[in-house]
Amino acid sequence: MITDASEIPAESTLEADVCIVGGGLAGLALARTLRAPRVLLLEGGGEDHEADTQALYRGQAVLADGVGGTQDLGPFLAESRMRCLGGSGNIWGAKCARLDESDFEARAWMPGSGWPFARAELQPFYDRACELLRVPPFDYDPATPFDLERPPLAVGAGDRMTTATRHLSPVRGGPGSALAEYKQAATGAANVEVLLHANVLELVPDAAATRVERVRVGTLGGNRFAVRARLFVLCAGGVENARLLLVSRSGGAPQGLGNAHDLVGRHFSNHATFGPGVALAFTRATESLDLYTTRDPDKIWGVLALSKAAQAREQRPNFTVTMGPSEGPPSAEDKDVVAAACLADGGYGGEECATREPVPAYFMLEQRLNPESRLTLSEERDALGLPRVRLEWRFTPEDADALRGAVRAFACELGAAAQARVRCEWPAASPFQEYSPSRHHIGTTRMHADPAHGVVDADARVHGLANLFVVGSSIFPTPGIANPTLTVIALTLRLAEHLTAELAR
Repeated sequence: MITDASEIPAESTLEADVCIVGGGLAGLALARTLRAPRVLLLEGGGEDHEADTQALYRGQAVLADGVGGTQDLGPFLAESRMRCLGGSGNIWGAKCARLDESDFEARAWMPGSGWPFARAELQPFYDRACELLRVPPFDYDPATPFDLERPPLAVGAGDRMTTATRHLSPVRGGPGSALAEYKQAATGAANVEVLLHANVLELVPDAAATRVERVRVGTLGGNRFAVRARLFVLCAGGVENARLLLVSRSGGAPQGLGNAHDLVGRHFSNHATFGPGVALAFTRATESLDLYTTRDPDKIWGVLALSKAAQAREQRPNFTVTMGPSEGPPSAEDKDVVAAACLADGGYGGEECATREPVPAYFMLEQRLNPESRLTLSEERDALGLPRVRLEWRFTPEDADALRGAVRAFACELGAAAQARVRCEWPAASPFQEYSPSRHHIGTTRMHADPAHGVVDADARVHGLANLFVVGSSIFPTPGIANPTLTVIALTLRLAEHLTAELAR
């Protein structure tokens, strides 16, 4: 059932077993999966985009490039997410991937790395998440010829760069009914009520500050009411999850809920891709690159990734190379580079060499944990009276060096194998001066067993609060290198099992 929050009697208090804050893909997955008599889902927007509601996401955002330079990110905070039912599922790129096994492990060369559990524990929930997002399970070895007509590419000796695969989900905005059906599975459930335009203003703890007693809710039209529940779950995204904890300062929590160690909002990371002037020019015949260059939603999509063994051997963060369809005839410069390389390599030549198109590509590097990369509250307030967010997304010199080093090593491997040449036009100072930011807001309420190092524990429960949970990419201990949504849904389904068991006690 869907109700507009403007219809709720002013100053009333609603009751629920579980109150979910946020009606995006994660919140909807949790609502449809929970076995509880009454689930109340609070969505701050309406069923579709609305300008005044979306404006609540505005804030300040700057990026530090790791070498002393900064740039204003303009409307990044408002444009990288959507405040309406379905959330950013209405605009996401629909790429689904598991995080690598190495992403869950503590890596000595990546301070702060390691999840409280291995990927194997999440695997059953990955399989169920694939079902919800209508993509095939990742039950094959991408190093094998799983698609005989689209074989994985062997780079050099084939043991340094491996193939990581992605699927494209139909559960997204645009033509088709998959997203509508995904929403309906939650909104049509007999035990679920969805309140639209229901903006959480504050989470209010009890006198001992060990439980959340209620949330205060408001509409842009001025209606105010409260919700009490046995359990509360924040599913509002990597920015709003942290913001809601920071603004909740009642009951002896002057720094915000869950923020006794000043960790809420810290360790912000994202996936920045570098692609200006990047192309791969193959200097000898290769197998088909269709696995990497085709964007057919019905086919598996491959990217080249640094192997787990190579990460350990070279002490590097995770790194991927994504190829795309060729963008037309090669330039004269590319022809000259490929022709010279072909002669040097003794590869194919003649007209075939002169007309072969370079393959556009971009690079992505896993960002190192940085507590100074963070979200804070600004002095400016939104239309609900809440402080807006200020983001300082900070790279370090080590990040810049790691990206350059990873690209250089990849290029040298291709060249040494007389396989290809890499063109890459680096900015003068830092590669993060020219980048394309993803819409992945990660790490601001990170998971760790020790409250001195994380905001939530291995069960996604906020340290020190018995009935408050957080789910989403904000709880990732490290960002990894894959698109986060499939992992977010897997974590949500894992949490649903835990909450269902807790309600039965």
